[in-house]
Amino acid sequence: MGGRTIFEMLSCKAQEEPGASSKYVRININDGITAIPGCDKGPGSSCPLEEFAARTKRKGEDVGDFRKRCGLGEDAAQKITFLHQ
Repeated sequence: MGGRTIFEMLSCKAQEEPGASSKYVRININDGITAIPGCDKGPGSSCPLEEFAARTKRKGEDVGDFRKRCGLGEDAAQKITFLHQ
């Protein structure tokens, strides 16, 4: 069984608030848009990019060092090495 998760970045013109974010993130899981709990103020329940980045950074700090958390050696990669765009 497989699944597919896609992070999409949207670029929209902010009409309601001058200076508001014009970039948003949404998650598409198996062809269905899934709102991020507590971060769904953008168009179509998307998350403003700045909020998404701050939230992701906080979560990473909460979890800590991936290598230590998973019991990996110091020679293990510190970040994703297979995704290049």
